[in-house]
Amino acid sequence: MKTRINFFVLDNVKKLNSILSERDQVFLLFLCLFTALIVLIEIFLISSIIAYFNLVTDFDYLKRSKYLIAVFNLLKFTDVFSFIKFFSLFLLFFLILRFFINISYQYLLNTFSHGSYYLLSKKLFEQYLDMPFKSYLKRNPAILIKNITTEVHYLTLLVSSFLFMLSEVFISVLIYLMLIVENWQLTLCLSIFGVLSGYVIVHLFSKRIEIEGEARSYSQDLIYKILNSSFANFKFIKLSIPKKKLISEYSKGGKLYSSANIKSQVLMHIPRLYLETVGFLVLLAIVLYFLIISKGAINQFLGIITLYFLAMYRFLPSVNRILMSYNQILFYNKSLDIIYRDFTYCHKEILGEQEIKFNKELILKDVSIFYDENEILTNVNLKITKGEKIAFIGESGQGKTTLIDIIIGIHLPTKGSLYVDGLELNLLNLLSWRQKIGYIPQDIYLFEGTLEENVVFGRDFNEERVISSLEKAQIWDFFKNKDGLKTMIGEGGVTLSGGQKQRVGIARALYGMPEILVLDEATSALDITTEAEIINEIFNLADYNNLTIIIVTHRMNIIEKCDKIFLLENKKVTEIFSKN
Repeated sequence: MKTRINFFVLDNVKKLNSILSERDQVFLLFLCLFTALIVLIEIFLISSIIAYFNLVTDFDYLKRSKYLIAVFNLLKFTDVFSFIKFFSLFLLFFLILRFFINISYQYLLNTFSHGSYYLLSKKLFEQYLDMPFKSYLKRNPAILIKNITTEVHYLTLLVSSFLFMLSEVFISVLIYLMLIVENWQLTLCLSIFGVLSGYVIVHLFSKRIEIEGEARSYSQDLIYKILNSSFANFKFIKLSIPKKKLISEYSKGGKLYSSANIKSQVLMHIPRLYLETVGFLVLLAIVLYFLIISKGAINQFLGIITLYFLAMYRFLPSVNRILMSYNQILFYNKSLDIIYRDFTYCHKEILGEQEIKFNKELILKDVSIFYDENEILTNVNLKITKGEKIAFIGESGQGKTTLIDIIIGIHLPTKGSLYVDGLELNLLNLLSWRQKIGYIPQDIYLFEGTLEENVVFGRDFNEERVISSLEKAQIWDFFKNKDGLKTMIGEGGVTLSGGQKQRVGIARALYGMPEILVLDEATSALDITTEAEIINEIFNLADYNNLTIIIVTHRMNIIEKCDKIFLLENKKVTEIFSKN
């Protein structure tokens, strides 16, 4: 059991060290040192109280205590009563000082915990944003959100429990050493009883708490998935899915989560109740022991009995807190595993800042694309000239969106290369290339916020550019008659028509001043009249600004306006029309 606990603690410390920043590691070391100071204060307080109690009940104790007599002589006291008054004031001052030191410790501990929550959640958010798109597709967004918000919070609770446990371990060890010095035979006898009790507690309850912690993490995954999929498909649910079934699925996760927390909390309180019972029995045994060996004259052992009473009064709560903290670490340990895994094994896309120019042409040469070892497209060769309007057509599932993702730099090809004005596209210049792309998907996501926030979408704000983008998208007049850029947009753009949402999406793409505008089935959900208006506006805009247009569509009225048409079929890309 000891080996298992040691490995568990060392493994967790190793994982924490790899997750925490250098600043947090220094802060954690400082807190450990501060913890040692708290321990010394507690031990000094216990020793002082014992000495004070012995002195006020027996003035001759002053002569028997080398520490008290040294202070008595140093401060040049003349009588015991004056020294006791000084001792009383000293203890009062020390208790007040202890109060403020402990408050400071709690403040720093919570500063570390909550500060770490912000920094770790931010770091994990950055880690997810840096994931390659192919890796992102394999993850459930609801679980990513849960990890950032919930698991990081539990991880900070784990760290707090670890620090708290550390301080209590130090206190318990020093109290134990003090008892060993006072009466090693009795202390060792009590130790055997204590070790057996600790083994029973850890063996019977701690493993169960760890299991409940895993159940807690699993149930929360389930809850987040259900909530995310339900709210993302709210209209479909209203029309097609019985509410009872969704509630039933949610209830499974909710009941499992509640059950895990209930069981863990009950199990965590058992050690305290057990130790209180055992501790009282131990104290009774100590009194009986001294009563027997003194044959009723127990007064001569009042000092040592007082020592054991005070020591046990502080020692047993410390042991209980150690077990509580250890069990909390077990319960939240799954959070550490999750965060450590995503920090350590989540592949990060590292992009360079090398500039790339697009003045002439984009060439795909012998490009093949695989997804999970399945070949999607093979040996693609095509050229797109600056300013051209390109259409990709083909049946669903032929790889049109995958090819678009390669062209705009979301993926790099499995085989082959892309050349922009003769320069190969790679991780060093991919960021520069992506910044030249304006992407308009079929489903425009508009979030609850102002119009300007939806257009800028996290980029640097420039009012003139926002208005210009909205004017180019032929939607500014509509919002100008409302609250302008401060017009509130409901979640999902529920207050706008399909055409208006699409125009806001176009404005968002144009705000980045792209050189290539990509429409991936962007207008397929619109009626023919609205679609024709938007496409004409985009093509006119492209002619005016020398934009390159790439369109994925099934509509012939759009295809006919393009300079080149490529057909995707049977993993091949074939040019079937060119105006040149």
